[in-house]
Amino acid sequence: MSEGPVEFFSEEWCVKATELWNTVATPLFVDPDNYNYKLEWRTPDGRVNQMIADHAKAVDWWVGKKLPDEEIGFIVEAPEANFKKVAEGKLDPVGAVAAKRIHLKKGPMTALIKEATAFKTFMEHWGDIDTKWTD
Repeated sequence: MSEGPVEFFSEEWCVKATELWNTVATPLFVDPDNYNYKLEWRTPDGRVNQMIADHAKAVDWWVGKKLPDEEIGFIVEAPEANFKKVAEGKLDPVGAVAAKRIHLKKGPMTALIKEATAFKTFMEHWGDIDTKWTD
């Protein structure tokens, strides 16, 4: 793992995000036994990473598209600038989804609402990852 800032959505960032998810999000899931999803995080400019959550624990996270869309349970998309604002505490992730500054492109809204605390806490902690932002 590299020292210093890592590029947003890079392999190094995904490793740190996996650790972060398992530390801050996994313990907050209301129904972890039923949270078994493949998620895709992406920016409109084509940067993509995907993760697998098994019983609310991130078990794999990688850069680039590997799984076909039909296998992905959630797709979350936003410009890097909006993800950065969330990481800096300048934008509430739940409010950003409501205001369409972060888009839920695919996924059951009921599961997102049920697990909103876990998702919100995870994204708010993105600032804990020493990130080199391009925007």
